Amino acid sequence: MSEINVSDYTIFNDAGNTVKKLSSEIESLQTSLKEGKNSLNRESVFKGPICDSCLEGLDKCNSRVTTMSDNYRIILKYVNQLSSAYEKGDAAAANKILKLKNGKISIGSATRKSDNKNRDYIHDYLANQGFNEAAICGILANIRKETNFRTDIGGDYGTSYGMCGWHATRWDRLKNYCEAHNLDIRTVQTQSQFLVWELKNCYPDLYKALKKIPNNAQGAYDAAHLFTIKFERPANMQERAAERGNIAANDYYPFYTQN
Repeated sequence: MSEINVSDYTIFNDAGNTVKKLSSEIESLQTSLKEGKNSLNRESVFKGPICDSCLEGLDKCNSRVTTMSDNYRIILKYVNQLSSAYEKGDAAAANKILKLKNGKISIGSATRKSDNKNRDYIHDYLANQGFNEAAICGILANIRKETNFRTDIGGDYGTSYGMCGWHATRWDRLKNYCEAHNLDIRTVQTQSQFLVWELKNCYPDLYKALKKIPNNAQGAYDAAHLFTIKFERPANMQERAAERGNIAANDYYPFYTQN
């Protein structure tokens, strides 16, 4: 078997064309199933238990074919994203994989796991929200220095709470968010969800900047620095921003992008 060189982008084009061809065939099958069902409904002579059974069978077939069609659409999206990532020299491109669960395909992460479950959850949640590895590492470096990923911790003499050390009115905002959405404030799931919500709604410029951060070690440093200055705002801000930037660039980014 000949070696495949990922720098030869024709392999992505070939894969994409194959998926498109299969998708077209699936669409034709969906059309045939729909026409068959319509024909049975029109022919009154076939009304009765046998017809009902046939219609039920066609519905089941159509449901499965629809799932196949959705899967092919996701595969095509994955191929296109992978091609674009490799062309841009994205070191983390290979960390994205296709996952199959209950017959449905999704794009997931094949990243390494750390010795901290909360850290792993936050990483994967942010990845699913569309942040690249550099941005994620910048955020993780800040949470590491704030609370070491603990979600049940308070600080500032009882005026802050949670993995990001939400302080004063921001803690109130977290509590209000949890009450409005009937969420448990203590969990990493809730606090990760709130973190992204707060970025989008209260720090939109930072959110946009993180989404555009170059996906490399320098990007990880810059993301951590930005997050410290714009979001966490600790004492000795510049010193801590540099410290967290180094953690993001030198520790976390290599961990998540190097096999």
